[in-house]
Amino acid sequence: ITEDDIELAKAHLLLSDPTHSSGVDGATYSWLLDLDNDILSELLNACIDSGGVPTACCILKFLTLIIHMKLSEAAESAGIIPPSQNGFRENHRTNNNVFVLRTVIEETRSNDETLFVAFVDISNAFPSTNRHRLWNKLYDYGMTGRYFD
Repeated sequence: ITEDDIELAKAHLLLSDPTHSSGVDGATYSWLLDLDNDILSELLNACIDSGGVPTACCILKFLTLIIHMKLSEAAESAGIIPPSQNGFRENHRTNNNVFVLRTVIEETRSNDETLFVAFVDISNAFPSTNRHRLWNKLYDYGMTGRYFD
């Protein structure tokens, strides 16, 4: 994790309220924002290297944010996220799809046409994911290194 990664993550935190309550470690986002980027980079890299990432705390959430930002950037750059994907994307909201559906329904009704809609329950889709293939795909998109190994 570079100091540039830290800077981007800090900028993201500043978009929301950094005064949230602390986790079990006692650290707050305000505390993380006050740390020098080089020190925070060393701390997070040491956590990754040792495999000792703290759980249920601001440091873990901050580290997760950085990894999420790296994954999102790689996925967006590779063009593998369709325009209809709104969840977990910057400047997208999950209610966008509801708006689109409602607009299509209204347009179809006004034209006296028939519209077929299917709602698919994918709640059991992830247990059947071929994880080996997923890791290979991530590798093919350049998402390698110690974050993913």
